[in-house]
Amino acid sequence: MKRALLGAAALGLFGIFLGCASAPVSSSVEPGWISNMHKLSAAHLKLIPLASDPRKFSDPARREEIRDSLKQMVDATTAIVNDNKAPNADPIIQFTAAGLANEVKQAYTALDMNDLQWSRFSIHRTSSYCISCHTRADRGVKDFATGLPAELSTLNPTQAVEFLIANRRYKSALAEAMKLAAEKEQVQKDPRTWILAIEKALGLVIRVNNEPAQAEKLAQLVAKNKAAPTYLRRDAAAWLRDIQIWRKEDFQSRRPVDIKSVAKIVDRAQKSGPHNPASLIQYLRASGLTHELLETVKPAAYGEALLYAGIAAGSLRDLNMGFLDQYYLESCINHEPHTELAERCYSRLEATVRESNPFLESDPGNEWATASRLDAFRKLAEVKDALDDPHWNRLMWEEFDKFQKQDAKEGHR
Repeated sequence: MKRALLGAAALGLFGIFLGCASAPVSSSVEPGWISNMHKLSAAHLKLIPLASDPRKFSDPARREEIRDSLKQMVDATTAIVNDNKAPNADPIIQFTAAGLANEVKQAYTALDMNDLQWSRFSIHRTSSYCISCHTRADRGVKDFATGLPAELSTLNPTQAVEFLIANRRYKSALAEAMKLAAEKEQVQKDPRTWILAIEKALGLVIRVNNEPAQAEKLAQLVAKNKAAPTYLRRDAAAWLRDIQIWRKEDFQSRRPVDIKSVAKIVDRAQKSGPHNPASLIQYLRASGLTHELLETVKPAAYGEALLYAGIAAGSLRDLNMGFLDQYYLESCINHEPHTELAERCYSRLEATVRESNPFLESDPGNEWATASRLDAFRKLAEVKDALDDPHWNRLMWEEFDKFQKQDAKEGHR
C-alpha cells in the first residue's frame, strides 16, 4: 500500500513536469492564495506539536482533532495546487505545492490505516516543504506575531527551528538557531540533524534577510562549538571566508541582480567539487539571486536563471524536497526548446537523473517511466542540424577562463 501511495505521488509530480511549459506565469499573490496559506499554517501549528509526542498522537481522544487538522491541510494544499491564479513565475512554487499536497495526503491516509508512525513522519516532513518555498528569496511576511501553541515545548531544538522558519516566525527562528549552534547536547546526539537545521537558518538569513552579519555570527558559533565534529567546524570556517567575499562583492557592486553575478558565484562554488557542504554560502547566494530573477515575469535571462537555479538546487538538495534541480532543468528545456540553452540544461539533467537512478541501465523494466521522461526531454532539447561542436560548450569554457582570470586579478589587489 505504501509503495502504491509513493508511486502515486511521483506520478502526480510527473504530471506537473509535462504541463509547465505553456501556462502563463505570474508573480502576483491573490487573496485566495493567502487565505489557503493561512488555513495551512493554522493546521500546521496544531499538528507539529502533536506529532512530536507519540503518546498524544496515539491517544484515541485526540484522533478526531488530528484527523480534522489533517483534513484541513489536505483541503488547503489541494486548493493551492488547483489555484489557476497562483504565483508561478518561479517554478519552485508549483513544484513544492504539489510535493506538499502529496505528503499531506499520505499523512492523512496513513492515519486512517492506523499507521501512526508513518503519519507522524509525513507530518514532520511538511515543515521542509514550507521552508523550501518561504526562504527562497525576500518574499512575503518576514515575521508573524510570535503567538505559538503552549505545546511547542514538546519539540526538540532542531524541530523548533524548522517549525518557526516554516511558519514565518523568522526572528524567533534565528534566535533559536543561534542557541542551537552553541548547544552541545544536540550536536553530540545527532550531528547531521543539528547542522541541517542550522543550514536552513542560514538559508533564511542569506536568501530572505540578505544579512552577512547574521550569517557570520551563526557560522562563528558552529566553528567555535568544540562538541561538533571537526569536519563540520572546518566547513563553518570555509563559510566564514565566503561570507567575507560576499561582504566585499556587495560593497563593490551596489547594482541590481544580473545573470553574470550568478554565473560567477556558481562557477566559484563548483571549483570545490559537486555537493561540497563547504560551498554552502556560495550556493545559497546563487540560489537567492536566481529566485529574485525568476520572480520577474519576463527577465532578460529567464532561461539562464532556470539553468543556474537547477545547478544551485542540485547542491542544496538537503535543503529542498524531492528533485527540485531536475524540475528547474526541465523547466529550462520547456522554456526554450531546441536551443543551445536547452542542450546545456539537458546535459545537466541527464547527469542528475542518472545519478539519482542508479538502476536506470541495469533494470530498465522498473525504470521505464524515468527513461521515457528523460528521452522526451532529450528530443525536446535537440538543436536541429547542428554538425559542429555546440556553441554553449565552447561558451562554458570561455566563461570559465574569464572567471579564472578575474579571480586571479582580484586576488592580487
